[in-house]
Amino acid sequence: AYYQPLDRIKSSLLIATDTYYHVYGQKQRWGLEYVYDNFLSGRLGYYDDNFASGLSLMMFDINLDYAFVTNNLGNTHRIGLRVNF
Repeated sequence: AYYQPLDRIKSSLLIATDTYYHVYGQKQRWGLEYVYDNFLSGRLGYYDDNFASGLSLMMFDINLDYAFVTNNLGNTHRIGLRVNF
């Protein structure tokens, strides 16, 4: 993984990749995340021949998250809400 703060524009960029091995061979995963001002983030990724993306909105102690994932059974949309106490 590689993390790069972008202080001039109050942002950060994270690029990650890994390879994992199992009985049927090896798989490659990679991802990219961009965070603006610890308020808004966007993600793109690829794993097991599937595409994934997402957006997060972080305000105070509340995090609203949306994710889109492709897979063999069809596309999946996920919405999550997290509240920190």
